Amino acid sequence: MDSFLDLIFIPKCLFCLRDGRFICELCVSKMVTMEYSECLVCGKFSEDGTTHLSCRNDVVPSSFVSVFKYCSLVRSVIRRAKYARREFLGLRIISEAAAEIVKEEFSQMTKYVLIPVPISDERLRTRGFNQVTTITKALSKKTSMVVNTRILLRNVDSRPQYTNNRLDRYDNVKGAFSIRKGHENLVTHGKFLLADDICTSGATLLEASKTLYENGASDVKCFALSRKV
Repeated sequence: MDSFLDLIFIPKCLFCLRDGRFICELCVSKMVTMEYSECLVCGKFSEDGTTHLSCRNDVVPSSFVSVFKYCSLVRSVIRRAKYARREFLGLRIISEAAAEIVKEEFSQMTKYVLIPVPISDERLRTRGFNQVTTITKALSKKTSMVVNTRILLRNVDSRPQYTNNRLDRYDNVKGAFSIRKGHENLVTHGKFLLADDICTSGATLLEASKTLYENGASDVKCFALSRKV
């Protein structure tokens, strides 16, 4: 019979409750990686996620990378992490797995600043955390990019995007972001990697990128832990 101490220190999978790991190998195997890269603007195939020449203008990101499909365990981890701090372990594990996958691709971006897509200050006070910072910390550890959570401000929280069609999603986030007062000089001529947990239409990342460009950023790239397809 297991001793009391054995029961304390043997971790169980957060999802299937098997002994041995916080997320077991069987559950990890259910994480589905993206099979191809795409242009964030039009959603069509793009080599390395580079924005198509025909889609480019002065306020859209230069590239977009996403690692996992938003399904199965990944979807469950992200949903649970949004609403319970104690569920961050699962998000940290899959964020570190994603960071390992993209670290070579991002290894030359040492002068880029990592920005987690923010939630509003009101929601941050209510919830106590922004789960996307877990993702940026994992990326920073693997790439040495610096994380800044203060530059970008979310003025108001928009309605949940899953209830909207594609056009409504763009309207929903229009004007949602600004640069926090006193941080404007950090944006001018700066290079940034915006990170989010889920990308559906791309509206949120596009609007946040636009805000950075309109305030003087020289380049903005985007990363999403998962992509809803």
